[in-house]
Amino acid sequence: MYFNSKTFIGILLLALLISGNSFCQIKVFERPQEKFIPNSGINLESPKRTLINLNGNWQVSFDEGSNFSNLKIPLSYHYEGKVLFKKNFSIKDELLRNSTFILVCEAINYEAAIRINNNFITNHYGGNNSLYLPIEENILSKENSIEIAVNNKLNNSETIPLANQTNYSCNFGGINGDIYLLAVPKVYVFNCMVNYTFESENSVKISNSCIIRSSNIDQTANLKKDFIINTIVIKKSTGEELLSSEKTKFQIENFAQVTAENKLVLKNISSWSPENPELYLLRISISYSDSIVDEFNLECGFTNIKFSSNNYFLNGKQYIIKGINYHQESSKYGTALDYREVEKDLIYIKSVGFNCIRIPGNSASPYVINTCNRLGLFLFQDYPFNEVPKKTLSKNKYIESSLEYLENIIKRDKNAACILAWGLGNNFDVTAKESKEYLLSSKDAVRKYDSRPVYYTTCNISNDICQDFVDFKGINFFTNDINDTNDIKNNLILLNKNGVKSYFISSFGVSINNENRNGFSDIYSMEYQTKFLIECFKLFTKENKYCFISSYSDWNSTRPLIFSLDKNPYLKTDGIFSMDREPKQSVNFLKHLLNNQELPRLMEGSPESDNSYIFVVSGIILIIILTSLIGKLRKFKENIFKFTFKPKVFFELVKEQSQIPLYYNILLSIFINAGLAIYLSAIFYYFRTYNSFDVIISNIITNDTLKILLSEYISSPLKLIIFLFFILFVFQILISLFIFFLSLFTKGRSYFKNIYSVNIWSSLPLLIFLPIGTIIYKLSLSDSGFISLSYYIYIILSLIFLYRIISGSRILLEINRFKMIFFSLISLSFFYGSILLILYYKGSFEVLNLLKSYN
Repeated sequence: MYFNSKTFIGILLLALLISGNSFCQIKVFERPQEKFIPNSGINLESPKRTLINLNGNWQVSFDEGSNFSNLKIPLSYHYEGKVLFKKNFSIKDELLRNSTFILVCEAINYEAAIRINNNFITNHYGGNNSLYLPIEENILSKENSIEIAVNNKLNNSETIPLANQTNYSCNFGGINGDIYLLAVPKVYVFNCMVNYTFESENSVKISNSCIIRSSNIDQTANLKKDFIINTIVIKKSTGEELLSSEKTKFQIENFAQVTAENKLVLKNISSWSPENPELYLLRISISYSDSIVDEFNLECGFTNIKFSSNNYFLNGKQYIIKGINYHQESSKYGTALDYREVEKDLIYIKSVGFNCIRIPGNSASPYVINTCNRLGLFLFQDYPFNEVPKKTLSKNKYIESSLEYLENIIKRDKNAACILAWGLGNNFDVTAKESKEYLLSSKDAVRKYDSRPVYYTTCNISNDICQDFVDFKGINFFTNDINDTNDIKNNLILLNKNGVKSYFISSFGVSINNENRNGFSDIYSMEYQTKFLIECFKLFTKENKYCFISSYSDWNSTRPLIFSLDKNPYLKTDGIFSMDREPKQSVNFLKHLLNNQELPRLMEGSPESDNSYIFVVSGIILIIILTSLIGKLRKFKENIFKFTFKPKVFFELVKEQSQIPLYYNILLSIFINAGLAIYLSAIFYYFRTYNSFDVIISNIITNDTLKILLSEYISSPLKLIIFLFFILFVFQILISLFIFFLSLFTKGRSYFKNIYSVNIWSSLPLLIFLPIGTIIYKLSLSDSGFISLSYYIYIILSLIFLYRIISGSRILLEINRFKMIFFSLISLSFFYGSILLILYYKGSFEVLNLLKSYN
């Protein structure tokens, strides 16, 4: 849920300016140590290649090498910082003599500095941006050591993704994918790019472009410079060899790279689809003198699917996408994926009736892709270009790094049959010219390797200037109110009015309390989630738009949530399964819906009461007490009227040491600060469910412990009222002490109690926030415009307060007007300038501009 630009001033005024380095207890998730699963990731088995498995026991240090623990790789951990991994391994002499070695790390998050035998190998960046790197000769020996320094600390300017995001999966660190060395021949196939076109419904023309590399082939006496490469097509389900290409000759020198191409026409094929996931094996062989030197196996499928006018057509017939967002995470293993659990998830997704998945804001792992190929699930392949503001879009270095990341993903996954489209980013600023330039560059990067459609996702409905630069765009709906379906309808109409024809719904869902079974009248219940998903799904499909439900299972956000519905403050509970893969009620209903079956009846129930009554009750009690005191304390009442209508006379009386009883000052301070505390608490409580509010707070409060504490207080209004009252009360005293300090350098010396009186009574106009705070939450439920109105009232009254305290201090301290203006400007510049500098340093203004661009 996003709110309009008028709220930004208010949020800046309301946000707690607390900062610090994030710290949490280190939680380590080790993947089960099973027998290494063949054909699970990037490389398929081959008789000419040997895989040296580096999974298993490693020495791991979380304190920069002071202490090590014995842990099993792959693993992930919920912790941000530097972690050191060390392992010893052996290589047989025969392999050392006859092989070149490729280091494969399928997933390391985020940054990894790798050394082998104390030789620097590479710096690698990107969580699911797999590393596939040939090792230079003479680095490896019979006995070896590998050391990997991993740092998953993100920032707001350079990392992909950026830091402090709440809409995307948790930033688990670790070597969370398979890691191994691949021993290949001295002349070997490094990579293949398969392109194909359908000549008819069951005939396909294939072009296989192979990148071939060599090391020092002079060391191998039986190898010269002339080689042959050919491609054999095998039907995987039967093992039948269908076709062999013509043999292509090529020459290669030492330590060189060449490209060779095989062409084939394959007839009587069975095209890949979710209903018929038929796969073929391409066996690419390099031979010399009728002897096979290298054999590279590649799995692919041939998908006869076309994209036109926002619709997919499979074998000439329109194909309806039924999608769900999937997060690569589990409660047991974090992001160190257990292959059995992943396969079980994907099988269940398909059995419910979905035929497509998307991993929002991240790239699918090689195993997820292979499993989708095998089971028959389409995939929208994202990469983590998420919530990038305009200023970052203008940084050439960041864009270059992003494009490199994107190209690596495409080159790795291009041959996957399941991929329907390539994602170019999520919720970045689509209103800036820099975003156009980025999209043109990223689309060109895709087109160098593949012709499938490209998309981005956004929650921007009305002022997107980038939609013409992609094939279609995804719309993220953050609303969690079923009554907002009319707003959703209006937004769909607005999209069509703006000429946006090619779009899909990339995310819609609602977080709930997984223990709540109060019926759909309660917006945090399982029944409500079911009703919300069904009604939205019907709406989108009626508009002929394919959509992705968010999400398959509950998942952890990178930052703790302002409004958490679980004891785990990081957990987003919008899944149709729990994090432990327990099905929620919506699973059965969606299964009926997707398979065009009659839906069971939903229990209506009754809503659960919230804590908003605290604002009304506390406000009314304080108003009654204040009214009673004004009626009983005649002098107190007279001072209120005197200051309200003749503030200058009031200040002169204070200057002449006319006593304002201390308890009058304290009473007035209590009611003013209590009113402000109730008002601010009500505003926080209202916005606690808003996604934009969480994004702003995450950027300002970068300490997880403090954000969790704030979340607890916001959801418990009485606690927050008491806390804010104490903060405001102390703040008033600090202002008085500051003015008293200035008085030491003026001729008009004054007592602290008089300065305190001026300060307290100058803030009298803010007393109006006692009744405003009492009713603002209830009013805002009917019309959020009341909140915007209250911001303007707050700003105007704050300016009146500043004018009066400056005027009163000038009279009290006998400072001439110009000098007082000078001192006031210096003081205000220092105070507000410090706040602005903190926000600027944190990148808060960039985040605000990004949120504003969504409107």
